[in-house]
Amino acid sequence: MAALQLGRDKIRVNAICPGLIATPIVGASLGFSRERADQVAARQAEVTVNSQPYPKAGASEDIAKAALYLASDDSIFVSGTHLVVDGALSAGTRHWWDKAAPQPMAGLFSEAG
Repeated sequence: MAALQLGRDKIRVNAICPGLIATPIVGASLGFSRERADQVAARQAEVTVNSQPYPKAGASEDIAKAALYLASDDSIFVSGTHLVVDGALSAGTRHWWDKAAPQPMAGLFSEAG
């Protein structure tokens, strides 16, 4: 709605929809110490590499680059959309076609190793 209302004034409105991004924020939001939150982020990176379709853990830089694109003149005609930055996870987990692959959140809070 905002994109429709503001488009006449050349104001673009978009949303970035991140997937599993390996940062300490998950652990911190659960009240873990900084050290434990960092461990959870590292574990999340390990798990997502093998469980989502694109074999790479999402990083804050991936979201930053999407934001830079939307803020740049390269996206001048992009408005009213959602930019999904999730390594194709929203299309389905790797486990859907590779039964040997782990589930994305399986073992996230277990000890590494």
